Amino acid sequence: MSVLGPRVRQGPRPALSRRFVAEHEGRRRYADLASVAAVAPGRGWRRVQYWTFAGVSDIGTVGQLRESSLSYDLTVITARPMGWEAPKTRGHVHTAPGLPGMSYPELYEVLEGHAGFFVQDLRPGPRATVAKLIEASAGQVVLVSAGLHHSTLNLGSTRLVVADVICRDSADEYEELEAAHGLAYYIRADGGAEVNPRYRSVPDLERSVAGGQVPDVEGSLYEQLVERPASLEWLCRPVRSAPALTRDTVKRNQGTGFRSPDGLTD
Repeated sequence: MSVLGPRVRQGPRPALSRRFVAEHEGRRRYADLASVAAVAPGRGWRRVQYWTFAGVSDIGTVGQLRESSLSYDLTVITARPMGWEAPKTRGHVHTAPGLPGMSYPELYEVLEGHAGFFVQDLRPGPRATVAKLIEASAGQVVLVSAGLHHSTLNLGSTRLVVADVICRDSADEYEELEAAHGLAYYIRADGGAEVNPRYRSVPDLERSVAGGQVPDVEGSLYEQLVERPASLEWLCRPVRSAPALTRDTVKRNQGTGFRSPDGLTD
């Protein structure tokens, strides 16, 4: 019997579908993204750019999922551009508290809309040697490997809803990208790309469409987390990466994989 995953109800303030609850809910205004945005917020500083729901579960599986080492989260990103820049999340990398030089991978699934996942390394300067924009649509899954800074972008004309599964032991580290004033490239609302002038050097932007293979991922992420949680425990195995940019050392690229699983629907 298949497990029906959560959906987000339409409206000016998104809410989880009935029977689903979240441990934490949050939102980011344009002003919260000023340190990584290409265009200053101006009069639109109060505008909410995206909403987050962390630790989402069905009321029937609350106990099971809250005791799990993995968290199922949802993010809803508005379609309103940030000036000429495409709507995006703040961007971060997942570190391992108490384990210097270690970081965690993260799995994403697009539930609604047209997403872009920007992934890159980050070196002193700042500089980047890897910069990728992976596009994905409803039903597709993307793996962001450990050690890579990443941000989710809404590349469509309607709202974007994405789910992610991440180890609860991980910590979101924002400081390094903020110090670089954002990603190596700013992605325009029309699909173009502009180099972040704060970077001393950047590689050519590599564009791709989700379609590769992610090991041990079958069906929707929520269904797999509920019915086969052990199959995703590899997400809680931290991987060694280079020390942080703020300590003036080099961050290593861990690579990126992605897949489009069969049989998924919006």
